[in-house]
Amino acid sequence: MCGGTGSFQTMIDLQEQGVITEEERKQMTAGNGGQLNPTWVEWLMGFPIGWTELKV
Repeated sequence: MCGGTGSFQTMIDLQEQGVITEEERKQMTAGNGGQLNPTWVEWLMGFPIGWTELKV
């Protein structure tokens, strides 16, 4: 897995720090029928996790 500024080890570190859950990590690395996962795209582009969440 490669791309952006992220790495698989970075995702594991985020999971261990409690920033993302095991389920979010799995969704970020699994194929999902062509739909882009916002959390994965944030990681891929080097943005902080949650960067694209709408604040209402």
